[in-house]
Amino acid sequence: ILFGAAILVALLGMFMIPLRGWMLERAYGNRMFDFKERYLKILREILQDVIDYGATLRRGTAEPFTRLIESQTQLTNELKAELDESEQAILRVQRGLSNF
Repeated sequence: ILFGAAILVALLGMFMIPLRGWMLERAYGNRMFDFKERYLKILREILQDVIDYGATLRRGTAEPFTRLIESQTQLTNELKAELDESEQAILRVQRGLSNF
């Protein structure tokens, strides 16, 4: 009986080794998945900060040029309007002279 019990315990132990290995592999896999998720979350946050900083920097760099172009466009439109008024005044003078 003692010999039969020893064999039974040995067989049970042999079946427990793969089961324990499978349990260790699952625990390790879950832990690695958690590490991967945390790493990706931190990486995404850092990348988003870099993208936001780059966009802010680009916007800050382009704004002065945009304002310069807008002011030049406004000035050009004002000068064109003055030229149109002057042209109309000259045409009125010419009509007045031709009538005279």
